[in-house]
Amino acid sequence: MSRSASHRGGGPRTSFRPLHLARPWSGMLSIVFLALNASGANAQDIEAGARLFAGKCQICHSVDLAKRAGLGPNLAGVVGRDAASLAGFPYSPAMAKSQIRWDAAKLDAFLAAPQRVVPGNRMAFPGLTAAADRAQVIAFLASKTHSTDQR
Repeated sequence: MSRSASHRGGGPRTSFRPLHLARPWSGMLSIVFLALNASGANAQDIEAGARLFAGKCQICHSVDLAKRAGLGPNLAGVVGRDAASLAGFPYSPAMAKSQIRWDAAKLDAFLAAPQRVVPGNRMAFPGLTAAADRAQVIAFLASKTHSTDQR
């Protein structure tokens, strides 16, 4: 048997991955790695995330541990926290059953399309379409793990 026919499939051997399989992962990985560690995110990303949070999220959410939850749960320490785990907040049944742990990838997906990730959740926000905006908000949230700074 020839060397090229000895591999599974019998066709000619290829050493490349089809672009339609590689392309979606490359962009997502960039976002995930940026947001995984806020100390790795630069100050401009965190500041841009703070501005986005103030304009899009702060009407319902806080990142100040001293503040009570508003219409949405307090997001201080959300990175690494289980969904629906903040004591005293009335989560939707859908969120309570979601079994999500909020890491950068889950936050990115949820911020892009909240109803797609947790159908039936009570958040009325339609999502952030720009991947860079989501990465900046996640970097900001990761920087506010134990914050008493309202921003």
